[in-house]
Amino acid sequence: MSKCNVWNNQLSGRVGDLVYFVRGGQQIVRSVPASIKNPRTDAQMLQRMKWANILAVYRALQPCLKDCFEAKAAGQTDYNRFMSINLNSLPVYLEKNAARMGAAVVAPYVVSQGSLPEILVSGERPATDIALGALVIGDATTVGEFARAVVQHNDGFCYRDCLTFLMLRQQEDSQDGHPFVVPTFARVCLDPSDGSLLRGLAP
Repeated sequence: MSKCNVWNNQLSGRVGDLVYFVRGGQQIVRSVPASIKNPRTDAQMLQRMKWANILAVYRALQPCLKDCFEAKAAGQTDYNRFMSINLNSLPVYLEKNAARMGAAVVAPYVVSQGSLPEILVSGERPATDIALGALVIGDATTVGEFARAVVQHNDGFCYRDCLTFLMLRQQEDSQDGHPFVVPTFARVCLDPSDGSLLRGLAP
């Protein structure tokens, strides 16, 4: 793949075996093969079946993934980063008909990457390993109280950092039985002066 500037104009489309498009404000030119000898080899078919579930889960999570990939390269989208990271994960294969119906299976995909410490979640009622000192979260706990407890009792966290809590539930369609994913998420920014109720953001 090569980058080019054509008289400061931005081109898009295909000419012969060259495809022109713009990404991140830069003109990109990519060559494509004139023909593929066998687009349906066993390896290619397995790759497509594996790709289908990763793509389906991404579509379900897309509204939750904004700013979740701090380390992505310049010009790389959340979609590109999510797909490239998770193509090497434990494979989940979807048949073509299931994929067409929107099927998705919960899998241990990477959904964030950045400089904040990893938060481990465990138990039937999800509980994190974030230390809170003497703070006990209740209905009256404010975001500011939570922020101060997190920053004071955990290395690597700073005020203004934002934490995203994401939960995926596996469901099954009542009519045709195909599996699908229901995500819920909450984002809390560590603002020590925020007097709003924590459970208003993260029940």
